[in-house]
Formats: sequence, structure tokens, C-alpha cells
Amino acid sequence: EFRRVLFRSTLPASRSSGDELHIFDISGTAATNKITVNSNSNKINGSVQNLEIDANNAGVVLIYTGSTYGWRVG
Repeated sequence: EFRRVLFRSTLPASRSSGDELHIFDISGTAATNKITVNSNSNKINGSVQNLEIDANNAGVVLIYTGSTYGWRVG
């Protein structure tokens, strides 16, 4: 049996400095089924881009720092 599961999350449009998001690959399959975090036109590490998690059991913490850098990977 073959199953392909896509994981996609979208950053919130409403955010405040210091907000945190914790995203983890709890199923341990991100190398096969990457997790995409849609920027929702927000900056991630200073530029408008999506974030991809493609390593099994990986996780990231995103911290909103303001409009200059947007969400920073912590």
C-alpha cells in the first residue's frame, strides 16, 4: 500500500512581536512527505518565502520579530 500525505501550514495574517509557532514532524516522514509552511506574504528570515521541512523528525520554532525580518527560525 502506498500513501502520500502532504502537510501544509499557513502563517497567520494577524501576528504580534514575540508570537511563537512550533512545527514538528511528529510522524517522522518529512523526508518523504515534506512539510511546507506557506508564508502568507509574510517574511521568513527577512524575505517573503515559504519554509520547507524535509528531514524526518525535524522541527522548527518560528518567532515573529516585526516587519523588518518577520518570522525568524529559532
